[in-house]
Amino acid sequence: MMNFEVFTQTFEKRFLAEAKTHGKKISMKIEKGEFHGKMTTVCKVSYPALEQSIDLEALYSAYGKMPVSDIVRSIFNEMFIAIPNVSRIKTYEAAKPFLTIKIKAAKNFPDLENTPHIRVEDMIIYYGVVLRNDGEVFGVAVLKNASLEYWGITEEQLRKDAFESYRSEKDPILCSTTEAMVALALGFKPTNLLEEDNPLFFKDDMFTLTACEGDSFTHMNGAVMLFTDGVMERVGEILGSFYALPSSVHEWILINSDMDPDFLAGIVSEVNETINPDEVLTNSVYFYKAEKKTFRKVAEGGIFNAEAFN
Repeated sequence: MMNFEVFTQTFEKRFLAEAKTHGKKISMKIEKGEFHGKMTTVCKVSYPALEQSIDLEALYSAYGKMPVSDIVRSIFNEMFIAIPNVSRIKTYEAAKPFLTIKIKAAKNFPDLENTPHIRVEDMIIYYGVVLRNDGEVFGVAVLKNASLEYWGITEEQLRKDAFESYRSEKDPILCSTTEAMVALALGFKPTNLLEEDNPLFFKDDMFTLTACEGDSFTHMNGAVMLFTDGVMERVGEILGSFYALPSSVHEWILINSDMDPDFLAGIVSEVNETINPDEVLTNSVYFYKAEKKTFRKVAEGGIFNAEAFN
């Protein structure tokens, strides 16, 4: 049985050969990275309509049950025979339940001009399709403009359906940052201030905003939750105006007291140095002014408070 390094090299070589046989022009990049909340070896496959990440370590665990050639053929068929109709999805209506949204720093996003997205200050919200095999998630395909053409839909339609699909799978959760840290360590769901009748009773100086799935406090891909329907406004009703610090692509740290944004920016930079680069959102600090319902990036090198956004 070949070791993981040889498996990876063999998978790449045979996948490229399979693509050439079918006349598919693709590029592949293999690197360590974050995949659904864990560090693993990721193979990124790019082609005109989609970009997809594959967890190679998960595939390696299947090696032994089937030959590499069968693994390559299975994954290739999922991507190019069933895709753009992902996981045997042949129509856009069938694709809608698998749509999702993600967020990333605009400067770190490749091929942005060919990718439907929403710009939020120096970040972008983009769209993907969750890839499943026998109910297990093995990748997320990033949708390109060619995907819209293939399905015959507008970007506005994709935006509406992707946000609705994301919210059907995840719920927003706002909690004390201290409780969030304990909850992640011990495996319980913290008190959700968004659901409390008197949330100010739990008033704190630091809060965490992320996503959860039912009773599971997974907080995966939760930073984008802040920009879904009504969430930012509801948080503003509870906290008032607040600073938003991107802890990662998974969550925000919110501070509803008047602090030096330069100091806060230093905190963000320090945190980003301790996490995987693929999980870093930005090094920026943002401010939500509750009265005007505005969300803006705080300019570098200046001391700002709520009045700065009048």
